[in-house]
Amino acid sequence: MKKIAAIFSATILNLIAFDLYAMPQEGVNKAVIYNDDLQNSYNKYLTNDFVSYIILEDNYSARQNKNKYSNAYALGRLYSNLNLGKNFSVNSYLLLEQNASAIDEDTTGNNKLLKHQNVNISELLLKYQNDNFSLMAGKFIANFGTAWQWNRALWASPASNYKQTDKLGFNAIFKAGDLKKTGKYNFGFAVFTNDRKNLDNPLIGNKSSDNKSDAKPGDTRSLNSYVASLDILFDFAKREKLSYHLAYMSLDVNSNAKTIDANQNARQVGYVFGGNYRYPISDNIDFDQLLEYSLIKNYNGTAGNDQKYLTASLNTNLYQNWNITFLAANFKNIVANFDASNQTQYELSFGYQFDKTRFFDSLLLQVGNKTLKTSSKSFSDKTDSVGVMIRYIKRF
Repeated sequence: MKKIAAIFSATILNLIAFDLYAMPQEGVNKAVIYNDDLQNSYNKYLTNDFVSYIILEDNYSARQNKNKYSNAYALGRLYSNLNLGKNFSVNSYLLLEQNASAIDEDTTGNNKLLKHQNVNISELLLKYQNDNFSLMAGKFIANFGTAWQWNRALWASPASNYKQTDKLGFNAIFKAGDLKKTGKYNFGFAVFTNDRKNLDNPLIGNKSSDNKSDAKPGDTRSLNSYVASLDILFDFAKREKLSYHLAYMSLDVNSNAKTIDANQNARQVGYVFGGNYRYPISDNIDFDQLLEYSLIKNYNGTAGNDQKYLTASLNTNLYQNWNITFLAANFKNIVANFDASNQTQYELSFGYQFDKTRFFDSLLLQVGNKTLKTSSKSFSDKTDSVGVMIRYIKRF
């Protein structure tokens, strides 16, 4: 049940009503790939992107009584870029979120309003950039997958399970090609270990952490884990864009783990392939479509535990200010010699984005409904939720 709670409470996302290439990105990797030119054009000593949310949600129908409750919380993101000269900068990402595991374990009642909030350092790194090459060192989010980004839907999808956060190491990106002619090719490679004792503690509140004896993939202190990625971007016209994302990851497991049978230890490997196409139907209607598939083998370092994910979303922007978003996602967990589980999520939401003023770059009101179904041979659950979100973005 923790996985279910994490999916529907960990992060509420939003629909973008303007260009993806001009939006704050989920981490430095995505920023370098999608809007590095915009970041460089600031030409300031210090630049910040502040994204904040107020979220209200009500699980009005649930087969399991523990999943039937109301929740309200704040979520914030502060992306900062400190320029140290022509080629060097320090990048950071502070995240205010709600502890989903603590919410799942909270038995104090059906009201979870503003409980278990914490502030974490999601990224802190030194970046060197010279023309088409970038090298980063520090803590970062690895470039594996795109469907988990906060600009795709109202609620987080199951794809957030394979988001590779809290990585400590080195990351490089090399760019080649041309957006309008041949396509822009972004080759990425990162080596890392999990951040378990350096920047892992929250600045405010409490954060759920795994025991070292759990031997989570990537826990080895040496840099034996890596992600290789390729992002291909095409810019056909002002409002017509196409991108592909391919990535492979290999996470090493601590062979000295005490809670996992040594015969079952195996490197966790993963593959992901996705495509995103934005097309203007008319002057006032844009379709933004994403399809992504991911396969994770030996999940959590256990041989024979495989996971499959499929995410599809359609975002429709209407007359600049209005939007409709639909998301369908499926997650299958397969464990050798055990009952497999299946999870499906559907979401439909509507939003209105207010015109930009000197007080904000974006102010969005989004309302939607979500259905989450989980089933196996021995278990069945269904939860229906309604949510309201106000999201504020300011660049300074």
